[in-house]
Amino acid sequence: MNQLFATLDTTSRKLFIEEGVECVISDTVGFIKALPTTLIEAFKST
Repeated sequence: MNQLFATLDTTSRKLFIEEGVECVISDTVGFIKALPTTLIEAFKST
């Protein structure tokens, strides 16, 4: 597989904020391989 970024594991949880208000939060664990130096500045801004 020729990918710069691959998601290894994703976790999602539903949060109940208050009665009638809920949201889903997702967290990903990823791996970056051979990232081109031109993309490093883009990652710094996030």
